[in-house]
Amino acid sequence: MDIPGTESAVTCHHTYPGTATRFDGSFEDRAGRRFAFTVTLPAPAPEAPKDVQVWRDGGAPNEVHVMWLPVEGAEDYTIRIFKNGTLLRTVTAPGRPPNENGYRQVHVAPEPYPVVGQIYEYDVSVKGTDAWSTRVAHQWAGS
Repeated sequence: MDIPGTESAVTCHHTYPGTATRFDGSFEDRAGRRFAFTVTLPAPAPEAPKDVQVWRDGGAPNEVHVMWLPVEGAEDYTIRIFKNGTLLRTVTAPGRPPNENGYRQVHVAPEPYPVVGQIYEYDVSVKGTDAWSTRVAHQWAGS
């Protein structure tokens, strides 16, 4: 295949089915041969929830309040809970409307009987993705 000549132009026609991930184009080389091509771009990286906050407020005696700014278009979220750097459990937070400040929120228990003084860490992602928020630490002070 010849490289396009200086007088040749590469033209691309693209469509945006949600996001532009596929471009179809064609060009002619110096010999007048026409070539078609398709470029497929990788899907955009998933977005992680922002501004995750954790504190003791309501819920059951062993629960903390976790809230975050939602990712546009996402319904369900996954929350991971860590103790001493080890994953304790994963919780799915079903889709529900954000609060009056625009945050999604849920009460979760780090363990059935959290240890006073223990530091637990929490992070959040859109369910099914691997884009995790910044991990937030919370020290259990009791009920």
